[in-house]
Amino acid sequence: MTKEIFSVWEGVYGRFKEVKGDLGVFESDHWLNRQKEKLQRALKDFESQVSYCKDYPLPIVVAMLIGKRYGGGGAKLKVFDFGGGVGLQYLDLIAKVPLAEQLVEYTILDNQRTIDTACGCMRQFENLKFLADISEGEADIVHMGSSLQYVEDWQDLLTKLNKIYKPSYFVFSDLLAGNTPSFVSSQIYFGKKIPNKFLNIEEFTGFLKGLGFQVSFRSKFMRVILNQDQIFPNHALPSSHRIDRAVNLICHRQ
Repeated sequence: MTKEIFSVWEGVYGRFKEVKGDLGVFESDHWLNRQKEKLQRALKDFESQVSYCKDYPLPIVVAMLIGKRYGGGGAKLKVFDFGGGVGLQYLDLIAKVPLAEQLVEYTILDNQRTIDTACGCMRQFENLKFLADISEGEADIVHMGSSLQYVEDWQDLLTKLNKIYKPSYFVFSDLLAGNTPSFVSSQIYFGKKIPNKFLNIEEFTGFLKGLGFQVSFRSKFMRVILNQDQIFPNHALPSSHRIDRAVNLICHRQ
């Protein structure tokens, strides 16, 4: 039997006074004590440079750039999504950013079998294309969502992408990075083992700085499944090599 969830709201009214509410709640001890507890937790997170985000940050960057660019007209925004799979992030983008389907040229790079799986369903989107190999081009944004961990020589890849596409932004979503040593682990996937690269966050951001990029946004990525925050499943690693969350980074060219 499904447990009934308590409703925070009840009743339908036309005006505030019909509710006959308790407006003094915002000065009550219970309310203020709750706010103080939240503030103490927030200060602790701030001092630890911790913040949380339940979404990939790419739609935010695209929305802001569209607003800036199309205030006075301009060419379409170009996004290159490395390891973008079958296009789930593209669908998320155009659902959240109303103008993105018309004003963004979105290119996904992935393996040919993944592309073949997606193409039949995604042909309706005129500004979406798939590539199986890196080719010459340009991009305003290079995005990597849960994909960089599958690249061992990530320094060479980022250097190559920076040189070819000359992006104004690198956006990393669900990046396996933290205050641990950089190391390789094995991701267990339905009985298979996939090599994964965990990155030291300071080493990673330092490398980006060497490419000419500054971190302008950083949060821990909170993956939510069926309205439940998913515990990060790395308890089998040594404690010195565990992270409690992956991270999101937005990096702009200086």
